[in-house]
Amino acid sequence: MTSGSRPPTAGTGTRRFARMRAAVRAADRPGRGNGTLLPGALVTIFVVVAAALLGSGVTRLPGPGQVFHRAPESTAELYFAEPAGLPAAYQPGQPFSFTWELANDTRHDRTFEFAIVAERGNRQTVVERGTLLVPARRVGVHASTVTLPPPGDPAVITVRVAGLVDRIFFHAVGAAAAASAAPGADVPAPSPAEPPAG
Repeated sequence: MTSGSRPPTAGTGTRRFARMRAAVRAADRPGRGNGTLLPGALVTIFVVVAAALLGSGVTRLPGPGQVFHRAPESTAELYFAEPAGLPAAYQPGQPFSFTWELANDTRHDRTFEFAIVAERGNRQTVVERGTLLVPARRVGVHASTVTLPPPGDPAVITVRVAGLVDRIFFHAVGAAAAASAAPGADVPAPSPAEPPAG
């Protein structure tokens, strides 16, 4: 204690504590002008927020520690409608065609970017690139016509759609390779029978 200071009286700390406790109690009382909301206002806000969330596609309202979950919406399904009709061989430098389909499983019309890639050995060549508009809940059909330059190596023709992990593909071989691989192509012609030794 420094000289000249007055010693605290016995009731000074008690009165200060009582004033602080009264202020805390007043702040805890709802609706007394201290910025807290009444329970009715909270219910109204919850109902408005719930209606907005349900209208925007949220199917489950968030609870404690829960994240917003939107309805799962798969994007699309890519497939060959008739796999048996795909070309098994191609003539280098000559166009050939095949058809593939893309189902739009969303509730909105969508434009999908696609690429047709020919893989021959270690080489990858984009032979067609474009977009396909598919209406909501419909299937889009696209006929691709591509030309592979020589040589006529075996190729894997792949359909890739931007945003989709799945790809579809088929194998095709060059016409020359297909002819040499035809059954019996490597079998030599029979030689005329030798006359019996006499």
